[in-house]
Amino acid sequence: MTFEVVCDNCGHMIYQGMELRYVNDVVKSNSGKCRSCNSAFSKREFKTEISKK
Repeated sequence: MTFEVVCDNCGHMIYQGMELRYVNDVVKSNSGKCRSCNSAFSKREFKTEISKK
């Protein structure tokens, strides 16, 4: 199973991998912003969505 973290603002792939990561780790590894649209991440506004592909 692959886990993906996508920017809700622009749809840019922030993380994709086999390991589920903590929200804090995802935010830290990207300096707290999306590299594509430069929007700031909020730890409180992360949502989990499960979809079968």
